[in-house]
Amino acid sequence: MPKVTKTRQQLRAEAREAAKLLVQTGRSKQAPRWDYALALISLAIGIVLVVAPPRTRVETFFWLLVMFVALVYPALHLVRTVLQARLKWIQAPAAIVVAATLASAIGYRVWPPIRRHTLNEKERALFEKPLSEQKEPREEIQLTCTQGDESVCVYAAQFVNIFREAGWKVRANHVEPVRMNNPTAGIILFKHGVGKLDPDNWRSGLWTALTASLIDVRKAFVNIGIEPESASNPELPEGVVSVYFGLEKEDESAPTNLTKTMEKLGKHWRGGPIPPSN
Repeated sequence: MPKVTKTRQQLRAEAREAAKLLVQTGRSKQAPRWDYALALISLAIGIVLVVAPPRTRVETFFWLLVMFVALVYPALHLVRTVLQARLKWIQAPAAIVVAATLASAIGYRVWPPIRRHTLNEKERALFEKPLSEQKEPREEIQLTCTQGDESVCVYAAQFVNIFREAGWKVRANHVEPVRMNNPTAGIILFKHGVGKLDPDNWRSGLWTALTASLIDVRKAFVNIGIEPESASNPELPEGVVSVYFGLEKEDESAPTNLTKTMEKLGKHWRGGPIPPSN
């Protein structure tokens, strides 16, 4: 069989075709999908945050930020798939909004409540603000804590000087440990109650005046992220607001019955000062 001699031009053409085939073969291998990988990482972070949420807000914010950054690229691919060639100018901002919305939804679910701690200068100023602004006559403050838990009394003790610095009188200038028949968690503002309490009738109860001092003491705690409850004590003299510190609740910013009462008052109150108690 005679040997076929190829020209240099033919050899170059064959080389070019072989190079094209090699390039196409390389491209046929699927590149790693970083959008899928980052989406899975974000999903894993979200699951961990929900199942085992961090205890501090700084740590929670850090992981939410990592989750947001990881979500931006998958969100951009999702937006481009939906919009394709339309509205190219809005695709990147829309992806950021989608990522921020998803991270915010997880953050709303896992954001840790404020735990009891020693107030810093900013928190002390926020607490004292409504107390300092109230004009006299101010009611006397009594501070009590649940008996048998020293950590609660230590937390409550810092408020002795805080109330005094705001110009309020604190009974005996110390926190008194007390034992309640029905122990309650959280912070409760007691006032003198009127009426008749029948132990055999669950509908019976005492009425308590909603005084300016009671409202301002509540505002002080709300300013530091705590929603106190209110209650009546027939043995408490008039002109005294007794602040009881019970065991710490899981979330002390959760609304209480006093919160609902103040919300109703805010809807129907026509303004003007609350008259002082006699």
